[in-house]
Amino acid sequence: MAGSLTAGTMAISIHGSKASQTFGIGLTQNMEILDTELGRFACEAGLTIGTATSGSIQVNGVTDGNSDSVGTLSLVATKSSATILFKTGASVFDKGIIMQANGGIVMSWM
Repeated sequence: MAGSLTAGTMAISIHGSKASQTFGIGLTQNMEILDTELGRFACEAGLTIGTATSGSIQVNGVTDGNSDSVGTLSLVATKSSATILFKTGASVFDKGIIMQANGGIVMSWM
């Protein structure tokens, strides 16, 4: 994302253009939102990534400084067997996180 996206007091929802499309937050997947790109979102009411038809979501290295302009982050991976995986890079969510995954949520620490 080259620019920024501002919703003020409203929320932003991001979904893939194809069923089962995977998401990467802080790392590369079919659809990626790098940590620095996350910092260009401004939405006090929160940011939702994924839907009931989305694929799995991976998260890695989200920083406090780039999550502070987003309200609660909601990750939705409720398609059959879809998972949410936190990679080894520590992540911080300034205003909290809600996660839903049909195939489970895996948090890795190394």
